[in-house]
Amino acid sequence: EQSMVGVVNAFGILVLVMSLYAILGVEFFSSADPENFGNFGKSMFTMFQVMTGDGWASDIARPNIWLYPGSSAFFVSYFLVTAIILTNVVIAVLLEKFVGTDMLD
Repeated sequence: EQSMVGVVNAFGILVLVMSLYAILGVEFFSSADPENFGNFGKSMFTMFQVMTGDGWASDIARPNIWLYPGSSAFFVSYFLVTAIILTNVVIAVLLEKFVGTDMLD
């Protein structure tokens, strides 16, 4: 029960960051890449794909970087923040609560 509160809060921060980048993705890339960034829903799915590392460099980032060279900072910063930092925060909170519960027993 206590572990769920911390995990939900950490997951909420992850979704908030993903939403902010999705909105920026629509603003920056909707005209050049409507398949991936045409609206908020498509952009959220694309940001989830980038976060998981599922072909994001070759399928999503590289074509947009050719059109907008500065967009590499957008994709790399998003990947670092979500895939490396925030995903580990969610796991760390879950493990902390799990280990803390185990110690009380």
